[in-house]
Amino acid sequence: MNVVSAFPPGARCLALDLGLMMGWRSGSRDGTEAFGGTFSLRDPKDDPEDLGLLFMSELWKIIGLIEQNRADLLLVEAVMPAKQERSNHVAVLQHGHHTVARMAATHCGIPIGAVGNSTWYSAILGTSHINRDERKAMSVAMAERDGVPVADDNAADAYCIWKYWSVGGRRKPPKRGLR
Repeated sequence: MNVVSAFPPGARCLALDLGLMMGWRSGSRDGTEAFGGTFSLRDPKDDPEDLGLLFMSELWKIIGLIEQNRADLLLVEAVMPAKQERSNHVAVLQHGHHTVARMAATHCGIPIGAVGNSTWYSAILGTSHINRDERKAMSVAMAERDGVPVADDNAADAYCIWKYWSVGGRRKPPKRGLR
């Protein structure tokens, strides 16, 4: 099933920008009852024994978001390919976040979908050939132009992932002057 286009207009999607600062956005395709925000998780870098507690805390927060927002679908960014310059710690966190998201969706009985970074970048921001700082700035600008208040770039990324779902995965060029 193509989780991006398979849901009717009244369906609700919870989109997550996974990370230690996790952005989230929930709403139906037509934009009604849309909510979003950011929550922070403590980095267990200094105490690896806390990694399990971090992921359990994250699991319950995601389950709470799914239930509170009556989500029919959980949508996250796909795991990025490993890069040489990335630390093992980052890789463990990244895969852990995705595992927790899958567990939360399974617990709540809803499907989970993953959209590649470059896919939503090009469909929503108009390009995938940008560095991290440019993308974060463009995500915030996109949310603000759409009249969506966002607390930070994590909430803005979650909004853009949700927007990718809300337009059915079709390319929707940004308004002029975004770049």
